[in-house]
Amino acid sequence: MRLSSLSHHWSAGPFYPSADDALPFFTDLFAQGLALNMTSFETDFMSDHLLGTPGLVNQSGAMLRYLSGLAEAGRRLNVPMQWCMPTAGLVLASTGLPAVTNGRASVDYACEGALSLNVTWSPNYMIGGPGVLFNAMGLTPSKDIFRSHANEQGGPSACGSNHTTPNFELDAVLAVLSTGTIQTAWCAQLCTLILSLAV
Repeated sequence: MRLSSLSHHWSAGPFYPSADDALPFFTDLFAQGLALNMTSFETDFMSDHLLGTPGLVNQSGAMLRYLSGLAEAGRRLNVPMQWCMPTAGLVLASTGLPAVTNGRASVDYACEGALSLNVTWSPNYMIGGPGVLFNAMGLTPSKDIFRSHANEQGGPSACGSNHTTPNFELDAVLAVLSTGTIQTAWCAQLCTLILSLAV
């Protein structure tokens, strides 16, 4: 089984290693992941969580040292990584960091349905604009996961989405055409479609 590690840092704190501890921390984390057959890594919600971490944003050069340590750990251990929802500045910072191979150019999949959150996010399928910057920096854009049928029961209501996904087939096509990672959820109905598109 091939695994990709997803790093979630939720609002309960965002907890990140300090800028100067990023290289040893992620080197150890990736070594442990590789022992479990991990093949890649994604750090999630960079726009929301990294930019709200005081030790990384209020010290000169700390964010770049953190990102460089993260990417260097990936380079040393041959772990490609996807940066999720990076700002334009974070995308620019990926220049010269070969372990950063792609980035998620979309917002969370929860935004496909009607939102009750007070946000101005664009729909999940709108990856064209960010994709231009990603490509210019040598990153492959991808979109967030998609579900395998039109209505998912039991989705977490806290995210503000009703999880109605009427365009799930088009989401599969877009994920494949993005040339980035393809991330499915509840894929029983779509595995055949995805595999046929990827061939």
